[in-house]
Amino acid sequence: MLSVKQALLHVADFIIPPTCFTCQTALQRGSIVKEGGNICPKCWGAFTPLGRNKTYADLALEPCAFTHFYAPFLYEQKASALIRALKYADGLRFAKFMAYQMAASLPVGYKADVIVPVPLHPKRLYSRKYNQAAELTRFIAQKLVCPYNMQNLVRTRKTPPQVGQKANVRQKQLKNAFEATSIFKGQHVLLVDDVCTTGSTADACAHA
Repeated sequence: MLSVKQALLHVADFIIPPTCFTCQTALQRGSIVKEGGNICPKCWGAFTPLGRNKTYADLALEPCAFTHFYAPFLYEQKASALIRALKYADGLRFAKFMAYQMAASLPVGYKADVIVPVPLHPKRLYSRKYNQAAELTRFIAQKLVCPYNMQNLVRTRKTPPQVGQKANVRQKQLKNAFEATSIFKGQHVLLVDDVCTTGSTADACAHA
């Protein structure tokens, strides 16, 4: 027999069916395919997965100060559209879904001492109203049951937008743009950002 809660969910789905959070298509309950958000099979199929337990070293920046890089999807089509919405179109509703997929891309049994977001400069944070990396960090920490630290890695210098810049230009622009306190000494830090292209931002943060 159905529980009262299950019965109410079925009634609610009949009256107001759930929709895909990216294309707004009405869904059957069995079509909600991924944790963190209602998404239809068609939209889910538009992502290009990278897979669990893989490390990607094909970044333009070598050598780098971080040891491993993990990501759930290639930055193309559906994934890039979600990231742009998260960053520039007040798309916080996408953060949980993205964060849970990021957590799922980590190796089985992965453990970190602390999770740290790539910080925004205060002026950019003021204009954007939130740091998308920090929002992702909150959900990843929730999923991994791991503490996070939002205070001890800071961006001390406002840098030009990195979109479209080559790796060597990004490196130069980001040099000494971040500072960290000694609280991270000896810790295994999971650094979180919404996208990684050349790895320059992650490298600058790791150096800090």
